[in-house]
Amino acid sequence: MNFYADLMKLKKGKTYQGKVEKVIYGGKGIVKIDDFVIFVEKAITGQEIEFQITKLKKTYAQGKLKKVLKKAPNEIVAKCQHFGECGGCKWQNLSYEDQLNLKSSIVKENIEQVVDADTYSYEEILPSPQKWQYRNKLDFSYGYQEMKIDKTDKENWIYHDLYPCLGFHRPKKFELIIPIEKCEISPEEANQILAIMQKFRNKHDLSVHNPKTHKGFMRNVIVRKGERTGDLLVNIIVNTQDKQEGEKKQIWEEITQDLRQLKGIVGILLTYNKSWNDAVIDGHTDVLWGQDFLHDKIGDLTFKISPESFFQTNTLGAKKLYDTVQEFAALQGSEKVLDLYCGTGTIGLYLANKAKQIYGIEIIEAAIENAKVNAKINKIENAEFICGNIDKSLNILLEKVDSQMDLVILDPPRNGVGKKALERVLKINAKKIVYVSCNPTTFARDLEILNKNGYKLKKARAVDMFPHTHHIEMVAEIVR
Repeated sequence: MNFYADLMKLKKGKTYQGKVEKVIYGGKGIVKIDDFVIFVEKAITGQEIEFQITKLKKTYAQGKLKKVLKKAPNEIVAKCQHFGECGGCKWQNLSYEDQLNLKSSIVKENIEQVVDADTYSYEEILPSPQKWQYRNKLDFSYGYQEMKIDKTDKENWIYHDLYPCLGFHRPKKFELIIPIEKCEISPEEANQILAIMQKFRNKHDLSVHNPKTHKGFMRNVIVRKGERTGDLLVNIIVNTQDKQEGEKKQIWEEITQDLRQLKGIVGILLTYNKSWNDAVIDGHTDVLWGQDFLHDKIGDLTFKISPESFFQTNTLGAKKLYDTVQEFAALQGSEKVLDLYCGTGTIGLYLANKAKQIYGIEIIEAAIENAKVNAKINKIENAEFICGNIDKSLNILLEKVDSQMDLVILDPPRNGVGKKALERVLKINAKKIVYVSCNPTTFARDLEILNKNGYKLKKARAVDMFPHTHHIEMVAEIVR
């Protein structure tokens, strides 16, 4: 049946039924109607479901899960009371073993769209050391559970905000907040801080932020924990526009006293944010108590982490990831290593004692400063970090060192390296590339380009850093 006939059947907004055939990267289940593909959020293989078409294209459609008519044979009861509503953990209704098998198959399937299965070694997926309470950073948001808008006056809408709370943003409706009592992948200390901060807001009747009007005082509570050190850092973020609400000194003295009762607290911060969204832009931060950083460890290395620093959210899982990078790199001590997209330098620093020299390049200046600080803390002298884009910084670096790079580490964001940047990487002509990816689809795209230019995939391994979610990490060894 051709797609025009299929489109005659399918209509946006209408509800249909079908069986989920498989799950792809991103956590969407595939349902087919007369071979026409519909991608349905939150669906898992084997479920019989009722879904509503939300987007209709010529070759595919997207759907919203309305009801599970029949559970999958391997489906289990989720542990979290907020499962299904929160959206953070899409796969809590699968056993952890099934989650690992699913993630591993997704990575393998994407790779083998580019290379044949018998041309490389696909290694067994590494599970996370912690299945629960593994996140070392939690970003809770203040807001409203419901928001009604009176549009009678087209120029002056009236917002009726209902039920202020603290929790996570509602999927697909970012302006609304789901109140959270307990997050199962958060450390217990983060859940305790969540309860303390909600009680604090209620007691003092502080207003909460409305992203539509940019009014309301309380915005976010960011909790960071050093998994290996036990350090806790709390950053309370408020709206610059309504800062008069927080000018009573005694309320901050009170919350500081309450939070200090928790074991491990090293710093309590108050940050003023003037941006409309959650990103803190030019925000001023006051230290209410303690210090404005914490420490954590990966392997034998200690890292200083500031409020906005990037650090892998699963500390113990990060060690497994970095051990895999080290294994695939197989350094002998004489190599010069180029770490592109180096971020705060964690991978390069982890490899430094196995290499002659590490060079890291990253476009975000604050990340480079963190990398330099962490190199100093760990007394690593054979690592150099450069801030800038790949093209310009690589030219400067290669002219300066005037020598061949033996290994290139690629750890790009979710959209991958891309053709233009890969062309620059190919000119380096390194013997080996170790590619760390959080998106197997963009990895496969980049691998195809590398394959066409003399590189071959030797082995690949998935590493689970985010149990109960659809997110996947993988490492690949690619040789010339």
